[in-house]
Amino acid sequence: MDSGDALRKAKLPPSGKGPPPLPGRKPVPPPLPKKSTASTLLPPGVLDGYANLLLFAESVVQGFFSGKHRSLDFGSSAEFAEFKAYQAGDPVAHVDWKVFARSRRLMIRKHREEKEMTAWLVVDVSGSMAYRAEGREAKCLHAARIAAALATLMQRQGDRFSLTLFNQTPCAHVPAGSTRRHLMDCLTTLEARTAKPAGPTSAGAALDLCSPMFRRKGSLIVISDFFTDLDIFFRSLAQFQHRGFEILLLHVTDPDERLLPNVPMARFVDMESGASVEVTPDEIRTAYRREMEAMMQRMDEECTRRGIAWHLLRTEEPWRDALEAWLGLRGKTRIRSA
Repeated sequence: MDSGDALRKAKLPPSGKGPPPLPGRKPVPPPLPKKSTASTLLPPGVLDGYANLLLFAESVVQGFFSGKHRSLDFGSSAEFAEFKAYQAGDPVAHVDWKVFARSRRLMIRKHREEKEMTAWLVVDVSGSMAYRAEGREAKCLHAARIAAALATLMQRQGDRFSLTLFNQTPCAHVPAGSTRRHLMDCLTTLEARTAKPAGPTSAGAALDLCSPMFRRKGSLIVISDFFTDLDIFFRSLAQFQHRGFEILLLHVTDPDERLLPNVPMARFVDMESGASVEVTPDEIRTAYRREMEAMMQRMDEECTRRGIAWHLLRTEEPWRDALEAWLGLRGKTRIRSA
């Protein structure tokens, strides 16, 4: 048999498939195609505004503290508060011996102690949060960015935090934690659920259902446009105050909602019920503004009377106020100890 016959009898693989496997060796399977890193929870394009939510949150937190605030690496006695004269029964270990060497007086050095706290972060994902005016980001995206920045700040401070999203009822909940993995779980949930808000708002009923989940006393932060029954809402908040929660309300609003757009004719659509009406904005502007001002005044008066922190967050303004408000609320937990 010549070499040509041998080649013809050999079992050659089809063209383009590579050489046959060597004797005694199993063929190596082709590599699997790489999985896309894009989210499979939502259709393409929906998450465009949410890209790099973690990077955004970290840059906001870093920029907020750059050159202004002290380090966030707290210890059990990281910040000096004051000196106190030693009294019989005080722990000798707390005596400042350097002060004694200089003044021959026994003094106790007192510090501010950082207590670990749990923050319950609650974000509105009802239909009204989908409103987006031309040239500004949607309220839901604004709320998601605020929540992401707050969660990142909490994680850096070593605080436990949870995330709950609601419309009529709680529709997503990430239990409290403080790890980096937990932060990523919260940001993933934010991206998936706040990108397409839907449904009517019932903040009071949703908080009633949240109450059994929020077992540990801490800080309750609600991010919403508060287009809900305020009587029911504040009654629901009362149970958390009774249990000793500190409450912070972050009120997200767009200029169009406060003033009405300046157009000759408009068709207004209820983003929760779908009902619509065509009107001339100038004809109803005065009455509408009066209603909005009454709502804002009601929020202000109720929060002042109940000792609740309330901050108005406009979509045309940055997120700094939200971080300042959280730090102010957190500061209430700090106590002095020898």
